[in-house]
Amino acid sequence: MIFIDSNVFIIDLRYHRDKNFRANQEFLEEIRRKRDGVTGLVNLLEVCGIMSFSLNADQLFELFVHFPRHYSVEVLPYASLEGKFPEVSLKRIFEYISRKISFGDALVFSSIEEHMPGVNKIVTWDKSHFKGKTKLKVLTPREYLP
Repeated sequence: MIFIDSNVFIIDLRYHRDKNFRANQEFLEEIRRKRDGVTGLVNLLEVCGIMSFSLNADQLFELFVHFPRHYSVEVLPYASLEGKFPEVSLKRIFEYISRKISFGDALVFSSIEEHMPGVNKIVTWDKSHFKGKTKLKVLTPREYLP
């Protein structure tokens, strides 16, 4: 399973003039075709938070609800507004923070470890942020493409 970081979705939704936009789109099409992509509830909420500055409440709700189908990815743990925020180990989060990873990224990695055992790669445009800080193979969308 391939874990997709928030920045991949943000480039697709908001930054069409970004220098990586074309490779980003090719990557997302590959993920739609293979249907092996996953992202976290934390990431979906991060995407919604960023997009909240340019969407109204109804559009934001639609983004949240239709995100998995739109991108053909699974959101884990399951995303429902009636649900609860996933439980993660504070010890594990702190272990990541001690490796000089931001709280948000530590929360994401802890969530991957605790709720997504099948994930073996993460695809992100922030590859340098994770170098030597996780056991997962870290790739950019461009590196993932065949």
